[in-house]
Amino acid sequence: MQQLLERYFYGELNENEKTAFFSAVEKDAELKADFIRLQNIKGLTIVASSHTAGSEEAETSLRRFYAGIRMMRRQWRLQSFYRYAAIIVVAVLCTFVTVRYFVAGNDTLYSEIVVPVGQRVNITLTDGSKVCLNSRSRIRIPKSFNSRNRKVYLDGEACFEVVKAQGKPFTVETSRYNVRVLGTKFNVINYSEMPMFETTLIEGSVEVSNAGKGENIRLSPDEQVRLTDKGLQKIAIDAEDQTLWTNGVFAFDSQPFSEIIKRIELYYDVKFIIQNTKALDIVYTGKFKSSDSAEQIINAIHQTNKFNYRMSLDNKIIYIQ
Repeated sequence: MQQLLERYFYGELNENEKTAFFSAVEKDAELKADFIRLQNIKGLTIVASSHTAGSEEAETSLRRFYAGIRMMRRQWRLQSFYRYAAIIVVAVLCTFVTVRYFVAGNDTLYSEIVVPVGQRVNITLTDGSKVCLNSRSRIRIPKSFNSRNRKVYLDGEACFEVVKAQGKPFTVETSRYNVRVLGTKFNVINYSEMPMFETTLIEGSVEVSNAGKGENIRLSPDEQVRLTDKGLQKIAIDAEDQTLWTNGVFAFDSQPFSEIIKRIELYYDVKFIIQNTKALDIVYTGKFKSSDSAEQIINAIHQTNKFNYRMSLDNKIIYIQ
């Protein structure tokens, strides 16, 4: 089966062989995982090339992918290819992603990944740290981390699993606050177009700070810090629920409807018009699949609470009545 996998990505299978190959993939969980991983890597290199025509970085990534395939054909070992292809940073989990390359004022080369509405993207950084980006998020990553620190810039929501590197702290910079760690797992929300900032710690320890305001808060596991009218506020929370979105589940735990509306607008391409302001104070707990539509979620909340709603003809606007 390894040979078929390699021949598939090298474009050597005829239609009958492809049919047999796809049937085998569905029956073999390990083979399916290998197939998805390679498909994701190839998907990113193609997307990067299409969005950065003439870019040396994109062309190099594409050459590396096929060079890795050739290496696999000679050695017949998938693991050899995975080590070789680790240079390719991003694995795509969505149907489309925008990748931009640019040089900052300090002559540092950056990659910026932009996630469209309703999609998610998984990223493995050069230090081995993993990031899952949520809908309408973007992250800016340097081509390589320097010897003193590791910094990325986030606008949106992301779940981080940071690899510990002694003496090289990892910092997530946002438009409001910075989150600094050594090695840990945590979730950050900071959409610049919305008055929202949250950091939730799952494992390890993080420090949330804003030097300009003199705010500095350290979190322990199952704690969250969020931006309120009075500044940052730390609360206890079930941290695992905050990262269910990485597996395609949206969880709302005793959240006011006003907050749920913000999340739905971020995850789906819809807008709310509130005609019944009392509905904003409703507190709701529930879980939904990301494959559910915005209307399905609102209808479920509507069933247990006293408000009505209607959709616009194009389903882009939801009126709460």
